[in-house]
Amino acid sequence: MTRLAILLVAASSFAACHRTSSVAEPGAQAATVPQCSAGHAYCGARQKCIDATTCCTKGDCALEKARCHRAAQCVEGVCLYEAPACDANDRSCVDGKCIDGLLRFDARLVTPEAPYSLRAFQDGAVNITATLTNTSRNEIAVSSVVTGNISVSSIKTGTTHLRPTVRRIVHADSALGFQAASLRRLAPGAFLEFAVKTLSLEAQDETSEYIADYAPTGPGRYDIRLQYYYFGPDMSQTGVFHGVALSNAVSVVLH
Repeated sequence: MTRLAILLVAASSFAACHRTSSVAEPGAQAATVPQCSAGHAYCGARQKCIDATTCCTKGDCALEKARCHRAAQCVEGVCLYEAPACDANDRSCVDGKCIDGLLRFDARLVTPEAPYSLRAFQDGAVNITATLTNTSRNEIAVSSVVTGNISVSSIKTGTTHLRPTVRRIVHADSALGFQAASLRRLAPGAFLEFAVKTLSLEAQDETSEYIADYAPTGPGRYDIRLQYYYFGPDMSQTGVFHGVALSNAVSVVLH
């Protein structure tokens, strides 16, 4: 092996181990992977340094939560999960399995029609009453606040699904603490109602809290589905529902 070949192999090995640079084939322009500051890592898919605790691609999204969802996508460093695999509002997904007769999620539009604007889903023009009902034979516990627990599963017009933009947020205190303190027990047959006054809803992924904003593409009919998912601790309670419950679809007409 020539001295030049040995140097090229050594340089390539160093780059692979340290993720600082790569050596191109002879005659090609060398590509450089930027050095990132402490707590950051280079994301090739986004061509920049990102917070090391956030996702770069969908492969970074936790399989535990994805077990109850068809797929995950990484949007601006946040893991967003597509519709739960149990596609009915009276079937819950727990540990990757669809279970009948546990928690039913009913959604009802307060405003079946609303004026069209790009912020129609953000400014309170669309209001939904969400109801969780314990359909099991045992007492269960659910968190009684919208924040962080109820989020948009999907919004579509025709066959086109809207893709959200994501805003990462930081609370002075963790929203999980607020959600956990709001755990409420439901006897069999008991229900809990939520007033969902905006579709820009707070949620969590594995590392952060965020808001997903949806913008309509024009006047017309939009089909909306919500989901309930409590991400927090049990707070010494038994029967805490940690599965995913999907609502029925509700349709709003923007004109």
